[in-house]
Amino acid sequence: MAGRTAADGPEAYPYDPSLRMDSQRGLDRLRCVADRALAANLFVLFETAERNSAAATAGERELEARRMTELKALQSKRPNRDALA
Repeated sequence: MAGRTAADGPEAYPYDPSLRMDSQRGLDRLRCVADRALAANLFVLFETAERNSAAATAGERELEARRMTELKALQSKRPNRDALA
């Protein structure tokens, strides 16, 4: 997704009647859709899903980083058991 420009869209995946949907992956499947208006809507849905997945993954990583920071802070405050013995 990072290298995309505003010109990218369903037009970057022109219809090809010789292709079968099950032989394509990802956005290349748009090449199997003859109805270009439908292909444009599917493109928007796919892009939105990708963006939402990336945002969710980033949120999960941020939460895990905060948890690890908190855990390390708690561990550094705990007294050393060897020093107590």
